[in-house]
Amino acid sequence: GTVDDPNLILRRVTLSGNKASGSSGTSTINGATVSNGCGGGMYLQHGEIDVTNVTMQNNYAQVNGGAINNHQGFVDIWGCIIGGSGYYVDNLTDGGTGKGNKAGQHGGGIYTNEGDIDIEDIVETDNGQLVRYESQVTYNEAGQNGGGINTHSGTITINDDEDDDQIEIAYNKAYKGGGMYANAGTIQAHNANIHDNTATLNGGAVNNHAGDIILYGGSLSNNTAEQGHGGGAYTYVGDIDLFQFPKTKLSDVTLNDGTKVYNNIALKNGGAFNNHTGRVDVRHATLYNNTASQGNGGAIFCEGPHANANRGLGFTIRLLCSDLVQNKTRGQDGTATDPTGRGGGVYLKYGSLYAHYSNILNNEATISGGGLNNHEGQILLYGCDVIGNKALGERGGGIFVKQGDITTGPSAERDNNPPTSSKATLVQSNTAHIDGGGIYNEQGNINLNGDLVGGDNASLGNIAQTGDGGGVTVTSRKARSWSSRY
Repeated sequence: GTVDDPNLILRRVTLSGNKASGSSGTSTINGATVSNGCGGGMYLQHGEIDVTNVTMQNNYAQVNGGAINNHQGFVDIWGCIIGGSGYYVDNLTDGGTGKGNKAGQHGGGIYTNEGDIDIEDIVETDNGQLVRYESQVTYNEAGQNGGGINTHSGTITINDDEDDDQIEIAYNKAYKGGGMYANAGTIQAHNANIHDNTATLNGGAVNNHAGDIILYGGSLSNNTAEQGHGGGAYTYVGDIDLFQFPKTKLSDVTLNDGTKVYNNIALKNGGAFNNHTGRVDVRHATLYNNTASQGNGGAIFCEGPHANANRGLGFTIRLLCSDLVQNKTRGQDGTATDPTGRGGGVYLKYGSLYAHYSNILNNEATISGGGLNNHEGQILLYGCDVIGNKALGERGGGIFVKQGDITTGPSAERDNNPPTSSKATLVQSNTAHIDGGGIYNEQGNINLNGDLVGGDNASLGNIAQTGDGGGVTVTSRKARSWSSRY
């Protein structure tokens, strides 16, 4: 239906099999009209809608918002199903029960333009029993951007109060941003389960253009960018923030409260995240088993401006108390101007990466930089472990630096949260096929402060299989070491 200015409350309703096909075509839901090709199930302008335990399936909009289109209004969604268990099918005789919604352009499930949408779960009494209804945005598709959700200069908030990751944004697909797309807008998700979304180009789960994506806890998994970048998320100019689920006391915060990002795949750069001229802030999160199939940055790819990362200010990527584990890039060298196969954990081009009390473990690159690959950027590591990473083809099993800088030091020199005592940065058990088992530096600067490269026995040592410098290789410029061990 169409709502202009007034308030509407829907409870336990099913909107299914409706179409908005342009100004010459309309559909009717209980006497209300959907028009202008937007909002196949519902169109809101300036008003407010409270939608509780409503199912919206197999609706179609020729333009934007297969199920819901919100223009400068407010939609509050409680325990609703936006989509189904299969993709949209035209002219179903059963009205499309169980099928997802579709938009010809943007927002297969939900589209908002300068409006706000809240999606939450709800507990209601049903036949004398308390029943919890979880919201779902599933199996929706858009011809262009935002298979599940698209926001343009608006705000979408997803909130699961029970900390059980049951609100789902899943199995949606689009050209960009399979699950969600933000253009100069904000998407904020608390404990959402964002999985199995697909983008033809960039941002398998999330594509963010000059907007903000904020994830508190929850998971981002099994998403795919089939022909482009950022299997989990792609950001251009905007920011992606991953925080732990809010706790009342700092002592209650554990790694399990953070976002889990795993099994995401991009054909090109950034298996989990691709960040172009924006920022990625990762706190209390785990990124594991993400893959850049033919590009760089198994977990994170970052291309940003040169920045001063001193004490975490001006960073392009920040890792606080987080883990990058078993991520990989499978590219096969590429060309001189477009190299691939670099940075199993992180590939940094320009910009800066600041990591504190984080682990970079068992990542693999087919060419160089098994853990980290730094090209004309700045990396600062404080109290971090860089252990068990591999550069299968060339150099820098743990860390590869080309015309960039890397500085390491103990955790006590930076934010003392949560460590209560100093911890050295460890570079151990990394392997390079040629040079620099631990660290390889080509025309860059390395500053090691009180850290340990290698260990007290052979099992902790770094290995250069066929070349030089099992621990550290420096080809030019300078390396400095203060109270560090090799």
